[in-house]
Amino acid sequence: MKTKPTTLTTVALTAAAVGLTFLGACTEENTPVSGPHVSGLNTPSGEPNDSGSGDERPFWNLARDLPSSAGFFIDTATGNVVVSFTSLTEGQTALPHLRSRLGWVLSLARRRKPHSDIEVRQVKFTFPQLRKWSNLLTEASSIPGVNWLGPDEIKNQVVLGINPDTDPGPIRALARRLGVPEEAVDFEVSGSYVTQLLLTDSIRPIAGGTQIAYGPGFRCTLSFPALLNGQRAFLTASHCSNTLFMADGTQMYQPRVPTTHSDSLNIFPIGFKVTDFEQPCPPTFRQTECSNADAAIWQFTLDTTPSNWVLGHIARPTYGCSPGPCNPVNLQIGSYFRANATQSSIPVGALVSMIGDSSGWSQAYVQKVGQTIFMDDTHALLGQVFANYGSGAVIVGHPYS
Repeated sequence: MKTKPTTLTTVALTAAAVGLTFLGACTEENTPVSGPHVSGLNTPSGEPNDSGSGDERPFWNLARDLPSSAGFFIDTATGNVVVSFTSLTEGQTALPHLRSRLGWVLSLARRRKPHSDIEVRQVKFTFPQLRKWSNLLTEASSIPGVNWLGPDEIKNQVVLGINPDTDPGPIRALARRLGVPEEAVDFEVSGSYVTQLLLTDSIRPIAGGTQIAYGPGFRCTLSFPALLNGQRAFLTASHCSNTLFMADGTQMYQPRVPTTHSDSLNIFPIGFKVTDFEQPCPPTFRQTECSNADAAIWQFTLDTTPSNWVLGHIARPTYGCSPGPCNPVNLQIGSYFRANATQSSIPVGALVSMIGDSSGWSQAYVQKVGQTIFMDDTHALLGQVFANYGSGAVIVGHPYS
């Protein structure tokens, strides 16, 4: 798929987002091969509204019972699940409860480090505070050079992604005016949301991770075959179409658009865009169109025999790199994954995979959840997840394989 320094790929669909990442939700076809480790704006009351991230729901639930909590993440060095509290006494008292409540996160951590456990640490700000301040700071979307923002569970701050030449002074001034503590704000230099061109052969049955195209020179990566109201379909990014966030009927081809008469006899559309989503942005945004995912659904139009379409079919290169990308990139398919489950949230520190038609297979750890991405002057993405695949932050959806 066309990628960006912040990139969406797709393999697991949830209510909040879509991502080509996999987490215990895939099975393999054929013999295993070598590769990487397989393994709404919220009100001050703490109730998320439309633009909350499903990945943040466990943080809100925890804060209702343990008011001084500030989220959790998997420490990629120790493998422990670190839970933050402004009151260390509350955290230590809650340890037995946390081992049960966060058992799903521990199970992810123990895939890589079997002796992982819960540990607590003391921080300055609670999660509801960070989310409230992050919501206020969305007003910074009107400042040129601000690309994204959101709470950072590791730093215990609201972090804004800015261009290298952006002066943080006006942003700090805005934070002061809005009553956001200076020590609660930090910055990371990152590129803006820029499209780039991203397994390149004709693949049947169609498979996630392979090259598709919707116009001459417009290449993308197919996400995965899916069902829409019982009908065969497939997912990929909304930006892989003529109109972002709109069901505009864009035709998709695999692997490329026919450009000659000979091509037209052998290359046919595999589907057309039928479902997309957008909502009005919050009033503090300069953007007017927002969405919880850069993701859309295409109705499958080829003959629906098993030779053309298999649910959840995802190409698996013969090897990959962790972290990626490999140099040189490996695009050779060795076997296939099958997506067979979804997960409603993903913790920071989880191991995720990305497969793309020019990136091959890379792995990375989730770095942030619940981020807001300012795509351009009109479009923004809400509740996004970041991981670093070796070439900048990447928007992902939900884990693992």
